[in-house]
Amino acid sequence: GTIYSCSWSSDDKYVMTCSADGTIKLIQVLPESLQVVQTAHAVGPQTATCGTTTSKIPIGAMQMGCTFTKDDVPVSVSLNGQITILPQPPICGGPDEGFIQVLTGHAAPIAGLVLDSTRKLAYTGDTDGIVCQWDLQTGRTIQRLSHEQPQNEDLMGKIHSGAISCLAIVPTTGHLFSAGWDDTLRISNSQGQVLASQNQKLQAQPNAMSTGTKLTVIMTVEGLVFVDALEGTLCSDIVHPLGGNYNPLSVCITLDDSTIYVGGDDCQIHVYTVDSNGTSMTPTKVLNV
Repeated sequence: GTIYSCSWSSDDKYVMTCSADGTIKLIQVLPESLQVVQTAHAVGPQTATCGTTTSKIPIGAMQMGCTFTKDDVPVSVSLNGQITILPQPPICGGPDEGFIQVLTGHAAPIAGLVLDSTRKLAYTGDTDGIVCQWDLQTGRTIQRLSHEQPQNEDLMGKIHSGAISCLAIVPTTGHLFSAGWDDTLRISNSQGQVLASQNQKLQAQPNAMSTGTKLTVIMTVEGLVFVDALEGTLCSDIVHPLGGNYNPLSVCITLDDSTIYVGGDDCQIHVYTVDSNGTSMTPTKVLNV
């Protein structure tokens, strides 16, 4: 494949190249010849392999740039924004031979954050439609959430086709609800897999979301939508308009699924009661703050 970048080590003993075929080659410069001492294939969304080949290289795995960082550690960046770190040379026969590390994260503004304190996880969503799972104990990314094949065959890691606007965690199941400007609610498990069979199309653009125990409420530009948090299905096709002379900005539902609080641009909190099935709601009072 096309070689996009080339870099020398500080001691001029090694050259590294990266290519459109997804490979990173580390080449030792000998007095009269060149010797490839390592070939890495960054073919997965979170992992890379050493010394193997693949029949098809996804566009997201194309290696676009490479360099030697401090202490001549070889580093390469792929089209999907992930960073591959190779062992520091010399590596042949050493304890680090074949060890590849891939760093992942966001390359676009973060638009949503939610914590799963029970499982010590955090999730962030960005304006590219990418969701990352984080380990709260180490502060490191674990993975990008991904579709089942073939939706993620390009390895770009986008689970929404538009910006992600809100995230929520169902406490009992650990399922992540994500909604974005593609007007879609997607449900992912704690292993980072999007459950394609449970995706729900929304009737309007979502802006905020909150989950109780059995109900999840999504605030859209046209009103509130209720979702069965355990089943991952819409409670009804009805979008419940909020009414009033204010623009809603945030929403929160209590853990017992009985009360909803909506924050507005009028600097007030509007309180509603909701039935247990999420099919109707009633305004009760307004709190001045």
